[in-house]
Amino acid sequence: MYILDTNIVSLMFRSPNQHPVLQSRVKRTPNEQIWVSVISADEAIMGARSLIHNRKGNMFDGYRLLTKILTFYSRFQFLVYDEAAHSVFNGFTGDAARVSKPDRRIAATAISKDYIVVTQNIQDFQRIPDVQYEDWTIEPTLN
Repeated sequence: MYILDTNIVSLMFRSPNQHPVLQSRVKRTPNEQIWVSVISADEAIMGARSLIHNRKGNMFDGYRLLTKILTFYSRFQFLVYDEAAHSVFNGFTGDAARVSKPDRRIAATAISKDYIVVTQNIQDFQRIPDVQYEDWTIEPTLN
């Protein structure tokens, strides 16, 4: 099972035609094996809400963006951030603490469920012990 990290979902959302390797891999993977974290959805929704509620932003653009985000995310299954994931999250120390809180929460969810995080952000996920990760934006190398 796979959890798409926020940056992967963002690449798919913002520039789907610029990442053919990613798009191909997602299409080849059965839908029931691909999940997104509620953490990723929360980050995207917060961005749209900041446009909606910012006096300098365009409220209507914010609502259009929110509509697009909700429509896009609805194609995936969601993973909740639960007590088991939070327990793993609370155990992160050392180098893992330098990784953003949302990424640590996504990693903790993956660890608690024994899923693989799909991310382009390899350098951060390398800092988190016991998390499995893959970058689907590049062709896999054969050994």
